Amino acid sequence: MYLQKIMQIIVEISLYPFTKDYDTTILNFVQKLRDYKDIDVTPSETATVVRGEYNAVFAMLEQECKAALSGNARTALVIKILNTL
Repeated sequence: MYLQKIMQIIVEISLYPFTKDYDTTILNFVQKLRDYKDIDVTPSETATVVRGEYNAVFAMLEQECKAALSGNARTALVIKILNTL
């Protein structure tokens, strides 16, 4: 029996809430991502980079993207996914 290599991924997330208080919405979103202990979160001026194990990152994405898009404002969410070798 062999051990399967755990797939690590890098995800770049850009959140664009179309509200006057967009900065608060973005900061709250990033803070929610930081609450996940099994992924690494690095925010920048234009996007937030998340690194971690595939299943953990996608579980986070499913929950937090749904929450971000379920708010009272129109919101755009841009996600890029890169596998690591």
